[in-house]
Amino acid sequence: MARGGALLYGPGAALVALALLLPHPGADDRALGLTAAAAGAVALGLWRWGERLPRPAYPALTALGTALITVAVHFGGTEGSAFAYLYVWAALYAFYYFYAGQIVLQLAVITAAYGSLGSTAPAMPLGGLMVLGTVAIGGMLMRGAVDGLRVRERSFRYLFETNPQPMWVYAVDDEHFLAANDAAVVQYGYLREELARMRLSDIAPARRLLTGAASAMGTPAGGLREVHRLKDGRSIETQVYLDRVRFEKRPAILALCINVTEQTALERELRHRAFHDPLTKLANRALLRDRLAHAIARRRREPGPLGVVVIDLDNFKAVNDTLGHGVGDELLIGVADRLSGLVRPGDTVAHIGGDEFAMLLDSAGTEELNGVAERILDSFRMPFTAGGSEIFVSASVGGAVSSVGRSVDELLRDADLAMYSAKAAGRNRYEVYAPARHGGQLRRLERATDLRRAVENDEFFLEFQPVISLSTGGVASVEALVRWRHPRLGVISPTEFIPLAEETGLMVSIGSWVLRAACEQMRRWEATLPAGMRFPMAVNVSPQQLRESRFVDEVDDVLQSTRLEPSRLTLEVTESAMVHDLVTVRERLDRLRGSGVRVALDDFGSGYSSLGYLRGLPLDLVKIDRVFVGDLDLDPETPSLIASIVRLLQALDLDIVAEGVETSAQLEQVRALGVDWVQGFLLSPPADADTFEARLRGEVWRPRPAGV
Repeated sequence: MARGGALLYGPGAALVALALLLPHPGADDRALGLTAAAAGAVALGLWRWGERLPRPAYPALTALGTALITVAVHFGGTEGSAFAYLYVWAALYAFYYFYAGQIVLQLAVITAAYGSLGSTAPAMPLGGLMVLGTVAIGGMLMRGAVDGLRVRERSFRYLFETNPQPMWVYAVDDEHFLAANDAAVVQYGYLREELARMRLSDIAPARRLLTGAASAMGTPAGGLREVHRLKDGRSIETQVYLDRVRFEKRPAILALCINVTEQTALERELRHRAFHDPLTKLANRALLRDRLAHAIARRRREPGPLGVVVIDLDNFKAVNDTLGHGVGDELLIGVADRLSGLVRPGDTVAHIGGDEFAMLLDSAGTEELNGVAERILDSFRMPFTAGGSEIFVSASVGGAVSSVGRSVDELLRDADLAMYSAKAAGRNRYEVYAPARHGGQLRRLERATDLRRAVENDEFFLEFQPVISLSTGGVASVEALVRWRHPRLGVISPTEFIPLAEETGLMVSIGSWVLRAACEQMRRWEATLPAGMRFPMAVNVSPQQLRESRFVDEVDDVLQSTRLEPSRLTLEVTESAMVHDLVTVRERLDRLRGSGVRVALDDFGSGYSSLGYLRGLPLDLVKIDRVFVGDLDLDPETPSLIASIVRLLQALDLDIVAEGVETSAQLEQVRALGVDWVQGFLLSPPADADTFEARLRGEVWRPRPAGV
């Protein structure tokens, strides 16, 4: 409609101007042209007003125009004024008639009326014809625009009524509902008659929506979240999309409302799971860190104390191993409930993994932290109920108080260090972090972190030390020894990192790497060394590796992938592995020996030495600990003790190796006691693969036989 009216302004104004400028044969004709021009101008200006007329006015206007034209023609005579009226009403008639019917019929009526004048009528001036043509063309253009609007209106109504999502239209001025589709009636439960008497606030009492142009033009692309009330009293979450429209000549808002109640509930559940432990329903580590970060940020603006407490259950593994993981989970839930009752509403209790919990104590200094720690220990003196039984469990507690510049990681680390210090001091106690007291623990924790990265970054390498046969002077076997090349500190001694690896559980992955790397190196030597240089490769196995259910299968996989004969591999185990789980260890060692792998007992005499249990163990070789060998020069009773051990081992048909031979005197004493195989710095210190191979080819370590 607007486009049709706009089209009339340009060409219509040009034609009106042309009609005024053209020469006319008489004054009446010039008056006629002026009147026609005025009629054209009126027609051009009335399109906006015309579109506001109610539809019934169009036929009435048509009838009125026809009557006035007839009067003007028959009673005006041949005066120019009669024709002026004729043109004026013909112009208006042409403008409005496109609303009611055919523009061609309109022109036919005008022509018939004009023709009834017969020969008495003067010729129609060119200006009048141009004006009538302009108005007629404009009418047809406007009629096409209106027809397009009507088609779009029908399409809109169809989409509105058939849309599966609730839609309604409400007035901008008073927010009364003007229309609603079937989906809105079904979902909200109101009849259309009821909705017609209602306002938007009756459905969205706590609405955040704006009305008018702001709401229509300011709706985010993703819509607005709003709570709507149904007729039965229930509430639903909706995603609302708005657009400004005109409805029945009134400014209105079209709203599309999608029910997202289930989606919103799922989103809340996912957010809750992302930041809460599913077992205890407490905050998890991620949420604890987030709240701690916000608390530290607040302390920068508003200085004040902030405390963190870490709680680790003592001997929780024993509960899982003896009573089962189900009972262990019940115990953790009971601990969570008890800890939650010890803090203030603004504090946070978190389950940060395994049997470890933490607390964030807002506005708590050292004194408050000590009080909370004491309440924690007191609460653990009462038994927990799990698996239908009462279970007593203690806890080790560590705390740290924030200071300026401390980060989230540093504060949690300090509390961890204090907790580990309490555990090392006897458990069932608490400590608060102090830099002077826990500096060594901090370095140990940093070293443990570096060790974990070392496994991932392949920072380990092997050195090799031979076991020499005193009777032949040749290599009886070679032991693979793991080394750690720290990227910043250089090579770190095994005596420093092996206990740390066992404590942190990293020894399993390190041991697996050593096993494969040693077998691969032995396979390379077999391919390059002379056939006469064949000896077993000895690899140390930690108690943690032996406890792994797949350890025997892992050894078999490595032997197959490296194509190494099982007899070329010797696994060295310690006495501590036997003591912790003798039945399981014996079963696995039996399977290994059955496959052809040799088994050695390492560091005999350093721990739980008992000559009696050696009889039942599947062993091929025993290595006497270096402590006995070192005492040969210092303790006069040591030679007789070693002699007794040697006789027993020989009676059990076990090979014997004396470790730690570092002096010629020790070597001669060991030889005199009947030990044939020796290992130590005197013969060869550990060396990398290339150096060891060079020594092996030159046999530079071979000792001279006795008496030579």
